[in-house]
Amino acid sequence: MEARSPSRRFADHATLVLPGHGVRGFVANAFPGLDDEQLRNPSLSPLFAKLDNLPPALFTAGTLDPLLHDSLFMSAHWQVAGNHADLDVWPDGVHGFTTRPPGPAALSSSTSPPGSTPVSPPDPPTAGAPP
Repeated sequence: MEARSPSRRFADHATLVLPGHGVRGFVANAFPGLDDEQLRNPSLSPLFAKLDNLPPALFTAGTLDPLLHDSLFMSAHWQVAGNHADLDVWPDGVHGFTTRPPGPAALSSSTSPPGSTPVSPPDPPTAGAPP
């Protein structure tokens, strides 16, 4: 998959759990033979789906997650569709950091410790509101 989000394009060894080549390999194995346009099918990618009338959602990502921008884009798309979304971005969090046990092992692998404060981007402007 060549059309990647910025965080996937720059994923490297620092992303730990899910490096960029891992994401590309997953996509190639899960959707063999599909090109970028076919991968934009709403049944495969919710980024291209109609999201009206959905329940509130919480999007959580770490700054080292190669899917960070996918979470940022999805949160914005969720809100533009008229749904409520909260977005938490955690410093130094890798993909799946919320499933890692707390303690020295988790801390030594650059994950955010439980109880730390996320770095949340500001809410997007509402339609018609002054900039």
